[in-house]
Amino acid sequence: MIDKRLVLFALAILSLYIVMQYLGFGIMPIRMLIDEDKGRVVKNSITVKANTAIAVYGPHVYIAWYDHANRSVMLNTSNDGGNTFKRIPVTSTDNAIINGIIAKGSYINIVWTSEVNGQYDIFLSHSSDGLTFKTINVSNNDGDSTFPAMDVDGNMVYIAWIDSTYGNTEVLLRVSKDGGNTFGDTINISNSNGNSESVSIDAEGSSVYIAWHDNSYGRFGVFIRASHDYGNTFSDATMLSDPNIDSGFAAVLAEGKDVYVAWISNIGNNSDTNDLYLRVSNDGARVFNDTINVSKNVISAPLLASDGPLVSLTWIDKREGIMHARVMNDGSISLTKVSIDNSTSASTSIKYIVVDVDGYSISMLVLLKHSNDNKMVYVNSRDGGSTFTNMVTIAYGSIDDISMSMKGSTVYIAWGEKSCLDEQCSYVNIKYNYTKSDDLLSFKPVNLL
Repeated sequence: MIDKRLVLFALAILSLYIVMQYLGFGIMPIRMLIDEDKGRVVKNSITVKANTAIAVYGPHVYIAWYDHANRSVMLNTSNDGGNTFKRIPVTSTDNAIINGIIAKGSYINIVWTSEVNGQYDIFLSHSSDGLTFKTINVSNNDGDSTFPAMDVDGNMVYIAWIDSTYGNTEVLLRVSKDGGNTFGDTINISNSNGNSESVSIDAEGSSVYIAWHDNSYGRFGVFIRASHDYGNTFSDATMLSDPNIDSGFAAVLAEGKDVYVAWISNIGNNSDTNDLYLRVSNDGARVFNDTINVSKNVISAPLLASDGPLVSLTWIDKREGIMHARVMNDGSISLTKVSIDNSTSASTSIKYIVVDVDGYSISMLVLLKHSNDNKMVYVNSRDGGSTFTNMVTIAYGSIDDISMSMKGSTVYIAWGEKSCLDEQCSYVNIKYNYTKSDDLLSFKPVNLL
């Protein structure tokens, strides 16, 4: 016969063990299992990221993210304007980093990076129905392939990335003419003896423009190549920056035949002393106007966004915080200080900005380092960037990545959180969240999991 006192004693010990584990004592706290319904608990490493990407097309809202616990690229899809979602497994893989998603017509393309057999490759998951996906290893070579940039125009899909296959780093490109279902041969865009980095791409009609920086001539310079036949042939590389000054982190944007390239240049020995420059072409990047010095004391790469005639240029000023310029096709600019400062204190600083434009409305989603946590805030302009609203705080927490899309009077936002579950941060809880606002002022976050 079992002694009831032993049973009670065992239950008491088990209860104590559970309490101690929940409070954080032991190798793997039980609270991880309890919290798993609110997130994904995984062992921490440098490859564990909480990246998200969001795209909106008509009434359809698509949010891509990576499920670390189940090792799968996932897609949350909504057909009612982001009110309700269905979760779809896209493909199984190890430690994927979501780099972007574009939805156009009936095609959905998700670009992501993952380590395969000790090296990084670029992948595309493509769908023509939003339910089933075909995954392609786009880079598929012997080097590390990282930092992909994707753009889509009609059935044309362009994916460029940084690759180390040739010993140095090069900008490589592959083009799909059927919406992302199949791709042509790899094109070496930079094709130089130096190291090429930080690629930016924009497609417009039959044209595609690719900008990057490269140190082939001793200093880093900003280069551009253009194709006007859907990526079949490209112009020679044109250096846009001053060859005597280190320059880089270019952004390229095209509207019709007008092509805008912005970058930063280091004007002194202090790495924090950068100027922001802009050049504009009105003939499809064949000839560029003179270089325009937009701003000094710049501490971020520039962001270009547009919708029709409105071209938006955003950056972080060391003293003034976030700055915005409306750019005309002759290169003239109209400057506005956005109502978010870059504090000189160690407790608050601007970490990351996402910008989207629809008509004459501009949305900015900003991630701030705030004390020991991060804060995500939102501002918008409804007059083409002449004025911006005061910031609206959307969320606090261990926010790791933010993404946003704006359509009409509605803004859609997704973000990932990565929070430590023990003092050593050996285990982390990954959460993905979403919110939208129809008035650009009020937000109600929900957990995507």
